[in-house]
Amino acid sequence: MLTQAPYTVSFTSYSNNTLDEYMKKRAQERFDKITAALKAMPKSMMLVIRNLNMVRAIIKDHGDIINRYRIMARIATRGKYQVTKQTFYKNIKGIYSIVKFEIRIFCNNLLQWIPKVYLTLLKLFGYDIAPILQTL
Repeated sequence: MLTQAPYTVSFTSYSNNTLDEYMKKRAQERFDKITAALKAMPKSMMLVIRNLNMVRAIIKDHGDIINRYRIMARIATRGKYQVTKQTFYKNIKGIYSIVKFEIRIFCNNLLQWIPKVYLTLLKLFGYDIAPILQTL
């Protein structure tokens, strides 16, 4: 699975190489892996990836009002338990899993919302929040 994630680098084992050499080497390795994965992929999947990239670009132009990853996770969680002819126990387990997931999403959103509101209030009251943002 190919995903986009923040790129972190540990330079402890690469003390002999310069930063440029290391970055070129890593970029070439990643490019080769991505190229091999794309060549092995059926052509219809390429259309899906292209459409997802187009949707992502349109959403970004509109201000990222939709969190795609959260929506996909919700669909996956619900889809896992939407099978016909399941036992009562499996249905209860599915409902429990969905509720637990939604609670975790709510708590995560709340933990992200509280600092945002706090910083907005500080800014409205005239505090300089630049030093706070630099420490984050």
